[in-house]
Amino acid sequence: MKLILFLITILFLIINEVHGSDPDKIDDVLKEIQSLRLEIQRSTASFLLIAEQFELDMDTDEITDDLYIRIVSRDAVIRESDLLTSTILAVTYTDEEYLVSEERDDWFRISMRDGRPGWIHKDDVQITGLNGRVRKIGKNPLSADLEVRELFDAIYNDISKKNVNAINLFKDFDDTYHSIISSGNNADENLFGEYQSEKEKIIISYAYATHYYKKLSPVQQVAVSDKQPVHFNGTLSASLGSSSYEAAGKETATSRAFHLAGNVIINPQTNVNVNLNHNLDVVQTPYTANNVNLHLFHNRSEVTRIRANLNYNSYNDEQFRRNNFKNVGAGFNLEHELRSDIRFFSDIQATSKSYEAEGGNEFQGAGFNSGLMYHGQNKQADFGIRGRIQSSDISFLDYTRINPVARLRLLTKNGSFTLRGEGEQLIYAREAEGNNHYLGIADLEWIQSARVSTLRFMIRQYPNNPDFDQMRFRFQNQWRQFSVGNFRRTSVSVQYVYHTGEGTRLSDYLDVRADRSIVNDRMFFDLNLFGRYWDDKDRLHRIDFFSRFGYKFQKFEIGPVIGAQFLLDPDDITIERNGNSLRAGLEGRVHTVIQKASVYGTFRYQRSYVYSNEISIDTRTGLITEGELKTRMPATIQFSSGILIPLGEFFLLRADLSYYNIDLDVTEAISINPVDSRSGMRFTGGIQYRFDQLQFRR
Repeated sequence: MKLILFLITILFLIINEVHGSDPDKIDDVLKEIQSLRLEIQRSTASFLLIAEQFELDMDTDEITDDLYIRIVSRDAVIRESDLLTSTILAVTYTDEEYLVSEERDDWFRISMRDGRPGWIHKDDVQITGLNGRVRKIGKNPLSADLEVRELFDAIYNDISKKNVNAINLFKDFDDTYHSIISSGNNADENLFGEYQSEKEKIIISYAYATHYYKKLSPVQQVAVSDKQPVHFNGTLSASLGSSSYEAAGKETATSRAFHLAGNVIINPQTNVNVNLNHNLDVVQTPYTANNVNLHLFHNRSEVTRIRANLNYNSYNDEQFRRNNFKNVGAGFNLEHELRSDIRFFSDIQATSKSYEAEGGNEFQGAGFNSGLMYHGQNKQADFGIRGRIQSSDISFLDYTRINPVARLRLLTKNGSFTLRGEGEQLIYAREAEGNNHYLGIADLEWIQSARVSTLRFMIRQYPNNPDFDQMRFRFQNQWRQFSVGNFRRTSVSVQYVYHTGEGTRLSDYLDVRADRSIVNDRMFFDLNLFGRYWDDKDRLHRIDFFSRFGYKFQKFEIGPVIGAQFLLDPDDITIERNGNSLRAGLEGRVHTVIQKASVYGTFRYQRSYVYSNEISIDTRTGLITEGELKTRMPATIQFSSGILIPLGEFFLLRADLSYYNIDLDVTEAISINPVDSRSGMRFTGGIQYRFDQLQFRR
């Protein structure tokens, strides 16, 4: 009955959302302008990269415009790739700005403070526009041949044609907008503001392309050079310090870190991204880690794109040899344009992980992902098959996984509809065969202006363990609002999990979640609510609550943190129950510039009130018996700070200090693993050098 009511509710929400407002023609024109602006900016970026390979007529200081983004989410992180499941490289601070080097779907590729590339999701940032900077342009030797010059001319001609199309769209927008005004109707001022912003970006991009194109000599005077210089941009950093960790005993080590990151530009179509790391530090025990990552990028007239990568990392624990491992990986990616609107893609990644001690979780495997992408004017479609084949002596690491995926997206006047389907077959070896399963997912997403709604149906079957068979229904609504200095996001989701196996002892449940975030120039506010209702009357329902809020004073943020977790029995509602907890604290952040030095810091103090039952252990049988309800009051204090001091144009001094202390208040009366407290401190100082277009003759 609950399942039927849930489905009826979802159907009502879908019908209510689908009957949206009928947008005007002005929305269509603006979306065309936005799409054209993105194409012009991408072409201009390629154009300016090639322009640097040609001789300019004079030494001069030129102003170049780069696209910057500003962090608006307090939970924003920088990831290794454009996937939510990829490795987190760094945690960001609100109001930080980063330079954008690439835009891909819902992600921006940025340059981090240490020069490494990373990816950040668009939901966490706000585009701040074009920031000017001064760059020295001097007389450089000709390094491009006639073929490159022809490509250069073709790109500029393409930019010119798109600029003409943009001018026509400007006229259409102006005529439509003034027609609305003259008819006495109200026009959306926000739309007009967006239009002015898009128009300005197109004008600037075309102006710079024309500016550099006019500086070139006639094509017949372009000389051919057999030896082109290789350029290198990047950073080299080194830091030394001390790290310590204390729990049952104290571990201290002299920490050190060396890092080299940059791009080797072989020619306008080919570059190699280099990332080398060496770290000695303490996390519970002293360890040494080494990482080498090489990525080759090659584009051929925008028709074929080739990427290759080679990765190596090692980890050496000075106390526990069983943790030591080495990991080697290599991959190849190919994208080829079959037609102007259809591209083929294929990706293969191979990895091998080995441990120094016997019995480690070693494996060798290869993953693949191939398919077709269609991007039409009003339709987009993707189809592919991805998977992984992995072998290991450990049964749960020895498996074969196949995932066919298909997606269809229809662009509407004020948003889009997306239908996505995914399947999965996961087959384990030997003892882990009980986890074999088949998975099917169907997603429907519709976007209208600032609102994103998603409906998901998922079914999972375990052929060797049918008691775990289940279906999931999930509906989510999200609203986002962006403006200068203001960010708001609200999200509400409902999920029902229904176990289909006959005679299963697993209970069905309903999850409800609500999140609210507000960030502006004066304050910040985050609220997270989660509840789980079980169909099984013998299970305790759950409610989680967390919030942080406060005020912003120039570059300072400060405010309280509160939270709670309650396990509830409808027939006996009480706070004094094993597992219930309350917590409160205070946190603050600062990120400011004093003279030329950048100073940043964070702190958090949190105190909890937790209910826990005493336990007694029968040493003969190992049985644990719960006793009287007790309370404990764990506390946490965290502090970190740092300073960046530029020395001239290429050097940067850096110092960082961090400390934490966690008083768990876990005694022998309530745990078989009592721990009084844990603490750690780390201090490092170092220097960074930035390479700016180093040239090497071949």
